[in-house]
Amino acid sequence: MAGWDTAFATPPRQWGLRGDPLLWDEMRAVLAVADAPDPATSAEVLRVTWEALTGVPLSTGGPVHIDRLNRGGMSGGQVSPVFWRDTALPLLLDRVSSGDGAPRLKA
Repeated sequence: MAGWDTAFATPPRQWGLRGDPLLWDEMRAVLAVADAPDPATSAEVLRVTWEALTGVPLSTGGPVHIDRLNRGGMSGGQVSPVFWRDTALPLLLDRVSSGDGAPRLKA
C-alpha cells in the first residue's frame, strides 16, 4: 500500500482546467499529514478532502471557480469535478491500492 505522498508524487499527464494542478498540490499537502491510506476508506477520504478544499460536492456537474487557485488566464481558478471524478481520483485510488504509487495502464 502506497502512502498519500507517494500516490500524489507523479501528477496526471493531462489536467482538466487551470486550477486542477493547484488543487492537486493542496490535496497532496493536506493528506501528507494524514494517516497512511486504508484502501477500504481511501475513496471517502479523497472525496471529503476534495469537497473541503473546493466547498462544493464532488458530484457538481460543471467547472467550479476557486479564487485562491486563480493564477490568471481564461480558466484561472477553475477546477473540473468531472476530471477529478473520472481521472484524478481513480488514478490516486489505483496508486494507493497498488502499493507502489506507480501509474497503472487500464486494459
